[in-house]
Amino acid sequence: MNLKLRILALCCLLCAVASAQWSTPVQLPADSASDMMPAITAVDDSGLVCAWVSSYGYMKQQVRASRYRWETGWQPWFSFSDLTPEIAVNGPGLAAEPQRGGVLAAYYNGSYPTDDAWGIWTTFRDSAGGQAPRLALTDSGVTDLVLRAGEDGFLGLFWSNIRGSGPNQYMSVWFCPTRADTWWPRQLVGAGSNAPDVVNCHQPAMCRDTGGRFLAAYGIQAPGISRVRVLTLPDTTTIGEFEGDQPALVSDLNGTLWLAHTKRGSTENFLLVRKYAGGVWSEPETLCRSATPNVRPRLCVDPQGYFWLAYSSGLFTPPWWLEVRYHDGTRWSAAEAVAPGGVTSYPVIASSHAGHIWLVWNQGVGNRTGVFAARRLSRPGVGEAARTMRASVGGRPTIIRGVLRMGVDSRQHTAYRAELLDISGRRALDLKPGANDVSRLAPGVYFVRTASGVERLASGVAKVVLTR
Repeated sequence: MNLKLRILALCCLLCAVASAQWSTPVQLPADSASDMMPAITAVDDSGLVCAWVSSYGYMKQQVRASRYRWETGWQPWFSFSDLTPEIAVNGPGLAAEPQRGGVLAAYYNGSYPTDDAWGIWTTFRDSAGGQAPRLALTDSGVTDLVLRAGEDGFLGLFWSNIRGSGPNQYMSVWFCPTRADTWWPRQLVGAGSNAPDVVNCHQPAMCRDTGGRFLAAYGIQAPGISRVRVLTLPDTTTIGEFEGDQPALVSDLNGTLWLAHTKRGSTENFLLVRKYAGGVWSEPETLCRSATPNVRPRLCVDPQGYFWLAYSSGLFTPPWWLEVRYHDGTRWSAAEAVAPGGVTSYPVIASSHAGHIWLVWNQGVGNRTGVFAARRLSRPGVGEAARTMRASVGGRPTIIRGVLRMGVDSRQHTAYRAELLDISGRRALDLKPGANDVSRLAPGVYFVRTASGVERLASGVAKVVLTR
């Protein structure tokens, strides 16, 4: 074998290794000519639910969903067609979030073909049935909806709004929280303008923080300006602003925030990531260089504390390809190829409760557009240990006969704090040193978050499984 063939064989082998962790992409069950705008959400340890918009005629669309089970693979789960025969979704406005064992979906809709009652609709659905969709917020021109669950039943909606037409069209970003199924007054976060020069505030991204807050980001575009603003909601305190666009962000239970965004250079475009912890931003790290700007990043965090980044790359026009990286607490991994070619929309990435990573995207299939998914089949190696609680704050918690024990060391902890969180990050129980009765809690996966006033850096998150 000559040298060129050996090099080619080695490259093929390395590519195979980089992709071997991922399952073969599969098309989700569909019966329409065009399926698009996927939104995915983990619901339990055994699988994952994906929702998307299914188009079957001019301005005739439905929200559909499929659930994956290890034993049966992808199976149709529900369609909202039995609750509302058709919807007229106009633009990428579908979001989904796990709620009480089901999915809460929000989407932009109107009463086609008339032009009244346009706005953001919400509906909840689980395997037993669902609630009829209801108009949560009247609005027109909605796009890029983001729906996130916070603590103690707190929900937040973040979206772009289009105003004007033609060369004077511009976009603004809005936020609206809800608690106890009541939507509060909407809040203008970033105001666009059509005079004297068009200013666009768009590309909303949002993740859960603590104490009823959310962390958010959006892009600001104007002549000669392309910036990403990061802030807290609902108080709109700016915590960072950087040159670039297409923001994505995620926060873990320790309060560490990762931001990914693109930045356009004179001859190259870059995918940048930076971390925010303890009120300080790290220096940006470049993970991808491309002659074209279609990077489209998305982020998630798994139960073990690994951060995952998905992005597409390619030409100005599709198809693009997908790559994934993870951060183990020390560094970002090498890129893993998932779907070379054929990708036609933003990818979405999520972790199941069991820690499996899912990637979902749109992909053209002949004259059809389908929703495809792939799952990462193996975890990072044992040598890349995830974060664990430090022994100075009690070590690993144990559960014996319905009692969760939090030990402490011999030092005096004057401000010991610990709480038990459910899989959505909501506080289920305040914990004290020693024995804690957890027998009344539902079986499932929980996280113990601890912090000590004596050693403020001694904090962490540990995963526990409550069984019966």
